[in-house]
Amino acid sequence: MAIEEIQNLCDVHAEVFKGSIEEIHRSAEPSELPSHPANVLKSENRALEKLMEKIEAADSQINTNMLKRLYQGLDIHYKKKENLFFPYMEKYGISAPPKVMWGVDDEIWGMLLDSPWR
Repeated sequence: MAIEEIQNLCDVHAEVFKGSIEEIHRSAEPSELPSHPANVLKSENRALEKLMEKIEAADSQINTNMLKRLYQGLDIHYKKKENLFFPYMEKYGISAPPKVMWGVDDEIWGMLLDSPWR
């Protein structure tokens, strides 16, 4: 299956189950601890989403500081994933998820670079 097809399925899957899994299952996983790298990345995702919502709501009155914060936040966030998670996954033969995540990250950068408020 092509990576692009998997990415599209991931988008559909995420939209269908948005929030419901968290509500049903409360995990005692170590990754749910506030200091766990996976939880840190999740928290960063939520903060970046809120910032993007503010930017979208501002529409034509975009604050350049908000855009700088978004780009810097995304850059730091993606570098963490690329340098912390992806190498370990690939080291243990887990190659498909990093490829999909790389593709999704590239899509997000593409949307940001093509946006009308850039």
